[in-house]
Amino acid sequence: MKKILSIAMIFMIILVSCKKSGTTNNITIVNSNGIPSFVVEGLTNITLTNNTSGYVYESITIQYEDSAQEMVTLSLSGVPAGITTDTTWQASGYPTFSTTIVFYDTTAAGATPGTYPLTLNVTSPSKGTRSFAFKLTVKNPPPCTSTVTRNYVNCQNCTSVGYYSDSVYADATVFNKIWFTNIDNSHNLVYGLLLCNTGQVTIPVQTVGGVTYSGSGSFYYYQMNIDLLINSSYCSTYIQ
Repeated sequence: MKKILSIAMIFMIILVSCKKSGTTNNITIVNSNGIPSFVVEGLTNITLTNNTSGYVYESITIQYEDSAQEMVTLSLSGVPAGITTDTTWQASGYPTFSTTIVFYDTTAAGATPGTYPLTLNVTSPSKGTRSFAFKLTVKNPPPCTSTVTRNYVNCQNCTSVGYYSDSVYADATVFNKIWFTNIDNSHNLVYGLLLCNTGQVTIPVQTVGGVTYSGSGSFYYYQMNIDLLINSSYCSTYIQ
């Protein structure tokens, strides 16, 4: 009787162990007979730093596991706005095959930072579509405010002849936002926004001390050239 019970317990252990599925990085797909037909390997969470013309790679392998193979089709869902995937990755084939999906950010201002749930969809004729989750984290690049924040003593004035001084400092809470303490020698506090990858500075429309400012220009190594609209008059200012 003890021998019969031991055999039964061993049989149950074998059944339980056979039910274990793969991990996120090694996902087993079984066919209709319960036999593994292929394994998805290499799927991992990825991180992309935006606004840097950088790339991040997701390399996966559809590994051969069984004699009866079927065509497998891959697709992605959940890719956030501002992030693009390379169109050259292999989206179908018979196992074993490998492919690499390239993610990159081509927007001027950079994709919105955050963690986004993505899904790799794997479709085969006998099993239909199986979906596997992973995450894409979009991070801000280091701020570029350090390239323009300083005291400037040779600024050329828009509205009067001669030079003036201005002090530019970084906003404590808003990414790549700067403040001019004496723009156009007006003693008005006006803010601007930097785009690191293009070297551009913009001054959104704002009214300070009864004067309305807006404009755009460029920055490079502790100098800025900005075309300003002050009330209804255009002029150029050089902050260096």
